[in-house]
Amino acid sequence: MMNDSAFAVENKKEQDVIVFEAHEKVLALPVRYIVEIVKPTEIKPLPLSPRAVEGVIRVRDRIYPLINAAVLLTSGETSPAQTGEGADLEEIRFILTDWNGTPAAIRADRIVTLTKRREDENTGGQKPMTDAPSDPESRYLTPVHSVDGRDFFLLDLENVITDLHAQAVRLLE
Repeated sequence: MMNDSAFAVENKKEQDVIVFEAHEKVLALPVRYIVEIVKPTEIKPLPLSPRAVEGVIRVRDRIYPLINAAVLLTSGETSPAQTGEGADLEEIRFILTDWNGTPAAIRADRIVTLTKRREDENTGGQKPMTDAPSDPESRYLTPVHSVDGRDFFLLDLENVITDLHAQAVRLLE
């Protein structure tokens, strides 16, 4: 017979996430936001865009702003390692996303795996992660553990898109 606490743990809702490397960090995005993962394609410059937006890409007649996680997650200048220079070009992918009808692409240095995490999981009561996010990362990243024991940072796509939109509006004023 199962006790109440064991039953509660088994009934926690799990969420599929894609785990990827970017900016020398292991990040994840919920699969529900991912449209497709593609090999790099031509990037068109986008004048007057926020620093973290490298440009735009077109995939199947849809336009996606390409977000560079290295620039997004740092407040100062980025090093070549942070911008993907020196990364294995064969492993770089663009993760195409859709958040509430807003398309965006995230540059990934490497796709690591598909795994699960509990949706109600947070860092409370869990072992501390050795590489907790610092500002500006704390606005976009939540340290979590997957059900298979991997540590990664969940990227908050809502905050990323909302902040980049606000930055773009300020740049156009």
